[in-house]
Amino acid sequence: MCMPHMQTQVGVLTFDFPALGIVVLLSLVLMHSTRGSALVNTIMVAVLLAIILFVIGSGASRRTN
Repeated sequence: MCMPHMQTQVGVLTFDFPALGIVVLLSLVLMHSTRGSALVNTIMVAVLLAIILFVIGSGASRRTN
């Protein structure tokens, strides 16, 4: 159990500050990871679309020659 001076009681609620800090820290890490993952996903989709358009364009130009 936590040390009493690290807890605050408000009515029937008891706040445990070390636990609150850990939850906030983990939430921030997960939020940052999600944003990073979304950025990487967006970049990969752009690269794949560029490759697909290149292949389609190459095939179309070869067909007309």
